[in-house]
Amino acid sequence: MENCPFGVPKVDPVQKKSYKCTGCIDRVENNLLPACVHTCQPGALGFGERDVMLAQAKKRLADVQKTYPKAQLYGEKEMGGTTFLYLLLDSPEVYGLPVNPTIPLSLTLWKDVIRPVGGIAVGGAAAAVVIGVFANLLRGNYRSGGDSEDPVDSKKGGNK
Repeated sequence: MENCPFGVPKVDPVQKKSYKCTGCIDRVENNLLPACVHTCQPGALGFGERDVMLAQAKKRLADVQKTYPKAQLYGEKEMGGTTFLYLLLDSPEVYGLPVNPTIPLSLTLWKDVIRPVGGIAVGGAAAAVVIGVFANLLRGNYRSGGDSEDPVDSKKGGNK
């Protein structure tokens, strides 16, 4: 939740769980529109390939700017282009959206530094275990001595 620059995930204080829109992935995988797009009466929502949706949005923006000169597309260039495009009639801050959203440093550090280094460390530890097992095998540390007696009993002369 803290890593989303748009504040999309919300926490349910009763269940203490975070929720966000899943984009109706189950519907999309079955060639259906997301529920919000399917049920939107005025047709204000769209869904499709980014290039197609961007072309539609730019065409619609040109029409809207005739009446609302401050209108703009949001999500086209922000953060390198987002998966959602919004046609805003005013500046982003009017709608509670960040003007220049950025990926938080904590997320960048986790994804680009900590996680890869951790993966290398786990791989190195696994390799060390495998090398240790083979080294002990070659040294004969896993071979049975052939004696069935308890080594402690044989040193004492046996307890019979």
